[in-house]
Amino acid sequence: GNVDASVTLLKSRKGVVPLYRLKCLGVQDISTPRSSLRWFRSIYFKIFIAFLAIIIIYWLKKRSEVDSRVHAGLPPQSPFFIPRDEAMNKLVDGLLGKDKGKRQCRMVLSGMGGSGKSQLAVWFAEKHHQEFKIMVFIDASSPATILAGFISRMSKIDERFKWMNITEIMNSLADPHNEISSNWLIILDNADDSHIPLREFIPRCDHGSVLITTRNPSFASLAPQNHHSLNTMMTTDEAISALRYSAFGPEKRFTAEEHVEALEIVNTVGRLPIAIIQAGLYIKENLCFDGFSKRLKEAPAHVFEYPTQQLDGLRYPHGVYAAFDFALAALSQEAIKLLRILSFLHYSDFPRAVFDFARSSDFNYETWNLLKRTSQHQEVTHLLKTVLCPTGRCLTVEAEQPLSELVSYSFVTLVKIHKTVTLRFHPLLHEWANYRIPVEERPIFQAAAVRLLVCATSYDAEGIWPYLSPHVDALWPSMSQLHVNDQASLARIYRDNNNLHRYKQICENILERLEQCFDKTDLRVTETQMLVGSASGYINDIKKMERMETEALALRNVTQGPEALETVQFLGNNAHSTNYYMLNHEVALNMWNEVLRIHRIRLSPHSFLLSSTLYYTGQTHMFRGHYRAAIPLLEEALEIRRTEPPRTYHHTVNVMEALAHCYGLIGGLDQFKVLDRQRAILNLRQKEERHSLPDIWYAMQYLAMSLIQKGQYYEAANLLKEVSDGRRSIYGVQDPRTLASLSLLGYALYKQRRYGPTSKVWQEALDGFQKACNSTDAELSEYSHYSSWGFIPVKVRWRELLEEKREPRHIKAFNLMQNLGLTLFYQGEYVRAISLLRKVLDAKQQPFGEHHPDVVVIRRHIEMAVRAQDSLLYRVALFLRGLWFEPEPPSRCPLFEDCPARLEVVGTLSIVPPSYSLLPIERLCQIL
Repeated sequence: GNVDASVTLLKSRKGVVPLYRLKCLGVQDISTPRSSLRWFRSIYFKIFIAFLAIIIIYWLKKRSEVDSRVHAGLPPQSPFFIPRDEAMNKLVDGLLGKDKGKRQCRMVLSGMGGSGKSQLAVWFAEKHHQEFKIMVFIDASSPATILAGFISRMSKIDERFKWMNITEIMNSLADPHNEISSNWLIILDNADDSHIPLREFIPRCDHGSVLITTRNPSFASLAPQNHHSLNTMMTTDEAISALRYSAFGPEKRFTAEEHVEALEIVNTVGRLPIAIIQAGLYIKENLCFDGFSKRLKEAPAHVFEYPTQQLDGLRYPHGVYAAFDFALAALSQEAIKLLRILSFLHYSDFPRAVFDFARSSDFNYETWNLLKRTSQHQEVTHLLKTVLCPTGRCLTVEAEQPLSELVSYSFVTLVKIHKTVTLRFHPLLHEWANYRIPVEERPIFQAAAVRLLVCATSYDAEGIWPYLSPHVDALWPSMSQLHVNDQASLARIYRDNNNLHRYKQICENILERLEQCFDKTDLRVTETQMLVGSASGYINDIKKMERMETEALALRNVTQGPEALETVQFLGNNAHSTNYYMLNHEVALNMWNEVLRIHRIRLSPHSFLLSSTLYYTGQTHMFRGHYRAAIPLLEEALEIRRTEPPRTYHHTVNVMEALAHCYGLIGGLDQFKVLDRQRAILNLRQKEERHSLPDIWYAMQYLAMSLIQKGQYYEAANLLKEVSDGRRSIYGVQDPRTLASLSLLGYALYKQRRYGPTSKVWQEALDGFQKACNSTDAELSEYSHYSSWGFIPVKVRWRELLEEKREPRHIKAFNLMQNLGLTLFYQGEYVRAISLLRKVLDAKQQPFGEHHPDVVVIRRHIEMAVRAQDSLLYRVALFLRGLWFEPEPPSRCPLFEDCPARLEVVGTLSIVPPSYSLLPIERLCQIL
């Protein structure tokens, strides 16, 4: 027993046997061993335990993350997904921003099919899964799929959800103390149907996060602060990266030539993500990168008709046309028909007001009634009525219903340009919609598109005509097959938008067809003959214009008599051509007086046609410089037009403008009266709903000219800057309208002694003028029609320019160069000023002579600039003279002398520097 006790005692000291075993053996007074547990208290053991705990915690965390991914049910990410910075940042801000944990975070991501909404949602869930305890990815295309998705996903988290209905599931998620977690993310993908009660599938609570992807922007009301409309177009870098990944892989690097081809490809497909991926996979399969952009333009359907195979969880085959086909099934028949009609027009900026004008005329408006309509016309009007007026009452709400459907499913986007709401399609969607029309139905839908445009050619719709030109261009390949009446109506759009060669071609085609059907003396033939003559004048074929108009007038005299209204109409047309093209104002005035005499006899005193005759007669007096003779005629015309309906506002404004210029030019009248009239014109244009931006810019420019004459340069400069910016963005800097406003702007800035901005403006005007001088004759001739009633027509100015452009030196360009050089001089930029002024001096010294004011001014400024370069004293003296004395106004300013009314020519200013008799620069140096 003692031996056993001794062995047990030894074991206990080594920590093998606990002390209570010794007590059981009867061993008493045994001291507690101190060294047996020493290694448990060592630092190495603690480090080992801590390291083991970290590994276990990390393993548990990773396992919980894997479990979370399983419960989320995320579809796989596309292997060609390219992150889109703007959209990803919006998702992060909306779902992980400052409000997370304080209230429920909701985010709505909308966009058209194929723009990458679902892929962005998957990317967000994968990248930020650690931010959420639970993630649930739900197919929200219908209430049934939402219910099934919630039960399936939530039952994987907890078996109890398997036996719950949707209300109980929502209540459980809304409970902040539920058994699972309050930190959840619900992704409702493809929630497109506006009839789905989506609010019932969002827990009503102050915790959790919800991400909704949809084609329907109306769901933005669920998250008004966090709605991001996904841009259909990727950025250029993103699009090229997506094409490179899908066609060649991430290792590929484009050469300069390949980069140009890739840029052309992505721009051709409108930088739509799904289209870029499909194009890239097509290139990869067929090894056809070189020249692929040309193939894509010729036959896009061949590339996009057949979808590719990818494991990315899309509900439809991975292809552009497949994505659009999937959304088409949700549309009503009226919306599908409207989509097919619009597919024959241009994809961008179709005015919504066209529908209103078409309904107001019951879809039967005719600008010209030259030939009898066929039975197809009744079929077309019936089609339009079934689409836009299904009940026959032509209510606005009914007409907007098909369009609202197209907007709801992101087939079309509404864009507001100034006060005009326009429709805009993605080009690939527009191409697909036209491609899907059955062959036997194409003629009727194209005819319906033509009918819509024709109904918008009335003068009531004149304000939207600038938007119609590209849509008429879309019909140009089949223009010769259209009905003669439709061709004549659409020709008006070409004329108004200065596509004059096509206008003339249509008029000649109509005349040829009418001559086959009617006698040469028929009113319709002579009417068209007059149109051909006017069209010839528009493109500077003056001889043909004179011959055609004279022949038509002679036929009318024979068939109708000299005082018939039909004959007088042709006489007025001849007077107009004589005024504007042959510049024989005296002969034109005699013609207008004869027209006015007959109209006073045959027409009512309040006739709109009489007011037009009064206006043109007064305008002819103004061409001759007889402003006092013009005022009574214009006042009478204005009085008649004030009684006309509001739709004729633009005619009233023309008369008001003419009167304002007469008052401003005859002298002796209060200039405030002119300013009041100019402001009234601008206000009238801005308040009118059917105005156009060019009209407003004209009114603003006229007001600015009056302000300059009044000395109010600051206000004038503000107006002219807005006009110049607008014209530059639409017409380009080389357009005469833009150059005119830039020249005026530079003058207004110069008068304020703001030489820095002045030099920039005149440099831009000089570059634009030189660019215009390098244009072709055809391009320059297009500019000649931009004046609607100029006192000295723009046509003459550009005819001069056509002659000058063949010379090596252009006096207008040197005037602009002189202005710029003098402005740089006053800025202290003497090197640039000397360079420019010496060029001008070399150009002007020989033809003008040594003593010409321009030559004297330029030479003196060159001398002063040379001395100022080397002398600080001269710089101070120049500064003080500019500070003490106001520069004199220009000695000659063609802005007001050559064209005192509508400024349509390239205005060039020749600035005379401060008067040298005031204080010579040498005297200032002596004083200093």
